[in-house]
Order: sequence, then C-alpha cells, then structure tokens
Amino acid sequence: MIWAWSHTWHLPKNISLSWRGIVLHVARWPIVFSALIQVLFKVQKPYMITVKGLHNGVNRPFSLQAHVPYFALMGVAILSCWFYILVFGHSAVQGNLLFALQGAAIFLLSYVISLFKDLIDMLKDGVSFARYVLLRLKPLSVLVLFLILLSWTGFVSASRIYEAITFK
Repeated sequence: MIWAWSHTWHLPKNISLSWRGIVLHVARWPIVFSALIQVLFKVQKPYMITVKGLHNGVNRPFSLQAHVPYFALMGVAILSCWFYILVFGHSAVQGNLLFALQGAAIFLLSYVISLFKDLIDMLKDGVSFARYVLLRLKPLSVLVLFLILLSWTGFVSASRIYEAITFK
C-alpha cells in the first residue's frame, strides 16, 4: 500500500525519461548488487559520512577504484565476445555479440560521463585543460584502452552481427 501511495512521487507525470535518468539506472545497479551481496554475506562496515566539496581544483580526487565494477563488466563483455569469436567463430547465436558489445558500451558511456563531469568541475575550478589531462592521465589512459578494446572487438564482430541481422 505504501508503494501504491508514493508511486506518483517516484514517477512524476510531467517529467519524461532523460539521458541522466538512464545513466543513473545503468550506473547504480552494480553498486546495488554489491550491497545485496554484502548483506547476504553479513559484511559489517562502519558508518562514515562521505566528504563532499572539500577538495577543489587540482586537489579534486578521481578514484579509479570506484569504477572497478564497470571495468570488470566491460571486460567480461569484451572477453565473452573474443571467446565466442576464437572458439566458435560462426553459429546461430552470433547475433548475441551485439548485445554483449552494447552492454560494454553502456558501461563505457557511464565512465565517460563520469570523466566528463570531472572535467567540467575542474574547468570551473580554474584548472586548464592541459593540466587536467596531466592530472587525469591514468583515468584517461583507462578510457583509451577500453575504447580501443571495444572498437576492435566491434570491428571484428561486425560481419558476424551483420550476418545475424540479415539472416545470411
């Protein structure tokens, strides 16, 4: 009954689906899944207030550890494509390569948006773009690595996906 009563607050009538809402849904499910696993295994963690707004400019942190679940999911999707390509080559299920690549691309997009938001915040704090690139060399390198992996996997998978779509 509480859900039915509060449902209108969760889905306002005059607000449509936005790209931010979609990214939020994609970005939060690994964290929610992690929380579920921790509850099932009764992991005890101390309550800590998160620090926000204390670090500005070049001192603003960007944690790669927070993105590890997304890197893992992208890696699993890309590796599953390569496993299929190298072991099976062609079969009736090769169209699923598209869905694996789509999943990896969605998590990569989530990471790109996180980096872009960090860039905007740093620029607002007066950090130059060149300085930003130097400060974020490791996160940007990870981005380039996954862009190359995803692009190469997509290129190799394209003919198989095309065959599956056109029923050849």
